[in-house]
Amino acid sequence: MGDMGDMYRDWSELKKEKKRSDYELIMNLLNKNNIPFVEKNYGSHLIVTIGRDRIDVWPTTNKAKLGVMYHYNAYQFLLKKIINLSGDIK
Repeated sequence: MGDMGDMYRDWSELKKEKKRSDYELIMNLLNKNNIPFVEKNYGSHLIVTIGRDRIDVWPTTNKAKLGVMYHYNAYQFLLKKIINLSGDIK
């Protein structure tokens, strides 16, 4: 396959590592701050409750949905929600 095959395999591994990293980052944020959530589809979809908000989160793609609005940096979005709710973060 040559150089293109090698490049594709390297890129594929980088994407898998990014998904693992995003998943761990979001799960650590939720667990450390005692934010309740329900796992769906073996953890690929989370239903998070922060205050009165029900937020759908896809941690491996770092995407969140509140109402009809999608947020493409779920970690930052959840972080802001937690800070607004409690005033601090662990």
